[in-house]
Amino acid sequence: MGDYILQEDGSLNRSLLREIVFADAREREWLERLTHPLIAQLMKDQLQAVSSPYAILESPLLIETDQKELVDRILVIDIVEETQLQRTLARDDSAEATIKAIINSQIPRKQRLEAADDVVDNSAKFEATEREILRLHEQYLLMANA
Repeated sequence: MGDYILQEDGSLNRSLLREIVFADAREREWLERLTHPLIAQLMKDQLQAVSSPYAILESPLLIETDQKELVDRILVIDIVEETQLQRTLARDDSAEATIKAIINSQIPRKQRLEAADDVVDNSAKFEATEREILRLHEQYLLMANA
């Protein structure tokens, strides 16, 4: 990759980067080899600095990588893939094919759910999702103080 991946202000063109790395497995593997060790170290540093009773590590590749060794529990925020696709299309400036490639590059939903200690259904109404998050927060506080 070169300067063409940068915008005029010098910032990364994330949309173009997504298109490139999810259209070509070699590009994605190169980017992962470059970024994953840096991201892992940053996560470790941030976790060591936490002063709250518990921390939440958000990572789309937690289960697929060694990152799962950094956590005591796995919380999955779940949604059916069609809804995930529709929400992502509405939110991001990416082509549908790119979004599908990203989803397909991740661990299958069934395996993600099997790996989870806790699951929040993100297809429910906001209030129901919020109640479940608050319930888990209370549970995690109790576990952290046990």
